[in-house]
Amino acid sequence: MESQTIVQRNEAVVRRYFELFNAHRWEDMAALYAPTAQCKDPTLGPGIVEFVASGTAPDGSPFELPIAAIFTIENGVITHDFTYYDNVGEG
Repeated sequence: MESQTIVQRNEAVVRRYFELFNAHRWEDMAALYAPTAQCKDPTLGPGIVEFVASGTAPDGSPFELPIAAIFTIENGVITHDFTYYDNVGEG
């Protein structure tokens, strides 16, 4: 059997990250990170958007939230997680 390429291994880490994120398995998700991983979050400033999360607000109305997550993976673990979304909202 042919071994996976670095791209395939990295893609598997990111797919696993989102599986765990969507399942709210925070401790398992945290295990995907290097102990010295650097993370950025939109609460620290505005950013660029790439994909759209959707859900239902407490008042029952649907919403969409564009999000970009940029990962750096080294030796099979996430070493940088730069996530950007609009945390200010409209109006």
